[in-house]
Amino acid sequence: MAVAAPSVGPLWDVVEEHVDEAEFLFEQWQRALSSPDHTLDQLRLGWEARLLAHIEALIWNGSPAAQRLLVPALADADISTARAAVVALTRLSTPGHDGYAEVWAALVGAAGAARHGLIRALHIASDPAIDDGCRQALDGAGGREPLTALQVLAGRGTDPGGALQVCLKSDDAGILAAALTAARPAQDRRLLQPAIASALRSEVAAVRDAALDTSVVWGLSDAWRLCRELATTGHPEALLYLALGGSGDDRDHDLVVRSIGDPRARAACLWALGFSGRVSAVEDCLPLLGDADDATARLAGEAMAAITGLPWRSQDALLRSPSDPGPEAGDDADDADSDDSALDSGPESALPLFDVTAVARWWQENRARFDPAVRYLNGAPLSPASLRGALRSQSMRRRRGLVIGVAIVTRGRWLPAPARLTTDQQRLDNQLTHILG
Repeated sequence: MAVAAPSVGPLWDVVEEHVDEAEFLFEQWQRALSSPDHTLDQLRLGWEARLLAHIEALIWNGSPAAQRLLVPALADADISTARAAVVALTRLSTPGHDGYAEVWAALVGAAGAARHGLIRALHIASDPAIDDGCRQALDGAGGREPLTALQVLAGRGTDPGGALQVCLKSDDAGILAAALTAARPAQDRRLLQPAIASALRSEVAAVRDAALDTSVVWGLSDAWRLCRELATTGHPEALLYLALGGSGDDRDHDLVVRSIGDPRARAACLWALGFSGRVSAVEDCLPLLGDADDATARLAGEAMAAITGLPWRSQDALLRSPSDPGPEAGDDADDADSDDSALDSGPESALPLFDVTAVARWWQENRARFDPAVRYLNGAPLSPASLRGALRSQSMRRRRGLVIGVAIVTRGRWLPAPARLTTDQQRLDNQLTHILG
């Protein structure tokens, strides 16, 4: 977008405040993407709206702000500052300024967390030149690193194009894993499927897992065989994929349930069961609501509530106090601008703890309306309509699992963007009416 230069010189103390605020808000927005206390709309109207307002203020100050504050920030040890600078620079278009080129120049010398931060910011940046530049990098033009290009394209959900076939033959495990992930939105799957299937047998876990993620979405039969094998080891993604029911084999649910008995896999198992929608999963979780380990009890309660629609927000009697005093679950859930301090200790710590006796009584009173042959989502039979509604009403934490389920059901005709701006996520959600009916 073209930006008119201010009629007077920037007020640098104000501009610096915009940088500081954007840095803080980027971090809060990033955390809220997995928050149990924010829905899509709450995030859009809260952290994200404030972040973009400060980004727009930086853009309005044009090239002077870019050269004095934003470009130097790309090399800043503070990753949050660099990420905010990337988003602003790639949205800034003024004569003699190419924010995209400046970001790539910084990426050449970046490593570790700094490199990851720059790439993460490019995932949500709006400049279409980013996609074109990444494809050129894969074609060998511009001297840019193929690994970086693949990671950026994968995060943006952009088809890498014909050069992807070459990357899928790479002997470099990092490039191969990135290529397998980036392949998900590819248009010509037929040519890529042999390489994906081969990678499922890789002894390199990162390569195998990347191939699994893509092949499950594409609906390749070999993926479900691998899922069953990995589920016996407590592999988190394999458990989730099987619980979502994408294989079409009801016996796979039993593989997930068995992991409850393995302390190392219990957390992943309970997370997966919450997406199974099954009455039997509710009864598997119910005894764990009183587990001595609060983390297990919270996850079991989350899974049960996700299936049944347990009305804990309106019925305080269903809740119990945590073993260690902390913030009340659900506080500020309707305030997207609140200081969401619970996120500092991980999203799971903000989940509620349920009173076993009260919940067991509620389940006894309501169980008759749940058919064991039907899958449920928040108390309603799973359907295209209930799924579309849940994508807006469920928390961002739950949304991340739901969108994977939709991608599997649609065989990748619809691909999620759970780490993108909410405007991008909503745009994709709107496509579901045409895909799911």
